[in-house]
Amino acid sequence: MLNPAFHSFFCVRLVILALTSLPALAAQPYLPESEATVVAVLSPSTVQLAASVRAQRNTPSGSDSFESPAMLLRQIVASYELAVADNSDRAYGHTLQLLSSWPVDYAWPPLLGLIKASVLQHSHEFHAALGELARLLAVEPAHEQALTMRAQINLVVGDYDAVADDCARLLQLDFDTAGVNCQAQLAGLTGRADFALDTVEQALQDPQLTLSERVELHLTGAMVAWRLDAVDQASRHFSTVLSLVPDNRYLLTNYSEWLLEQGEPEAVLNLLEAHAQLGKSFELQMIHAQALLEAGHLQAFAAARQAIDQGIDAMSRRTEERPFKLIARHALVFQQEANLARQAALANWEQQREPSDLWLLAQTAALDGHQPTLQLVADWIARTGLQDHRLQALLSPTGLP
Repeated sequence: MLNPAFHSFFCVRLVILALTSLPALAAQPYLPESEATVVAVLSPSTVQLAASVRAQRNTPSGSDSFESPAMLLRQIVASYELAVADNSDRAYGHTLQLLSSWPVDYAWPPLLGLIKASVLQHSHEFHAALGELARLLAVEPAHEQALTMRAQINLVVGDYDAVADDCARLLQLDFDTAGVNCQAQLAGLTGRADFALDTVEQALQDPQLTLSERVELHLTGAMVAWRLDAVDQASRHFSTVLSLVPDNRYLLTNYSEWLLEQGEPEAVLNLLEAHAQLGKSFELQMIHAQALLEAGHLQAFAAARQAIDQGIDAMSRRTEERPFKLIARHALVFQQEANLARQAALANWEQQREPSDLWLLAQTAALDGHQPTLQLVADWIARTGLQDHRLQALLSPTGLP
């Protein structure tokens, strides 16, 4: 799963641990393995550098101001850290601009390939991100982070054969936990959800797991249990991750969604209003507004709805790539406009094909009983073996499998 902000574990917006560095650098710049990893408090020097990056965001390029590739690398890492922390499209764009300034006569470090792939993934340029990872893996075929990221992106776009290859490769290279989690994620999407849950539970018995490995396994367990309607297991996995990484955006998004489905909007409000991430994610703001509505806080909902409507209006008028998933959710939940919701959900489905994307598509089709779209959902389930109690309940009255 992508920790989008790979916006799907892996919207799928990922943050990556760098294992290589430039020869000119004395120390390894740190990036966590995934967005689920706890990020340490930045040093004063890094804070100063981040402030410098903020000041340079509006400059055309700034490449002439860098003293060396090592300094440019530090700027790229700082800009990327800011982008992930703030979920800022401007910061992601600035990072990509800095990446394009890399001198052609200097070796392209694997770290930059990972960062570029992550930035491209954030922009839903999945095939370009896969190309960047292929470039990296051609040089370092045993690069764990590149293999893991490629598997996650292929999960998002629905290329399960490619995922299976990377899962197997991770295990062959003795990246056991990453490989096992990869296989569990794939099994959970291809008709073997019970096996996936058993695999996760067994893997979690290992006392040597790192924090990030434990978090990723619990997230996999939570998502699979959710689709199986295994409420107790889903609750346990979600709450465990919350205790380990309370500010993880991917966790907050999915845990909130799950709580809404359990009929607990007040729990969603208590969860989100305690976290700064609410101000950094438009999707979380939409979930928060929905929770306000369902909890009966109508005055607060009206204010939140006004801000959301304004944001969606701006998104809909974009000339560049539009966030179709957010547009579809807004039309579905707040406007109940079936055709608009369905068209946006279909556009989103062309980009990414995670279970949440299919569920959104199915909900929009159910608004007005649109049979061709419902058939598309049924066909995907038949093709992949996806098990999801919500989809089963939605499709059963239609007579579709």
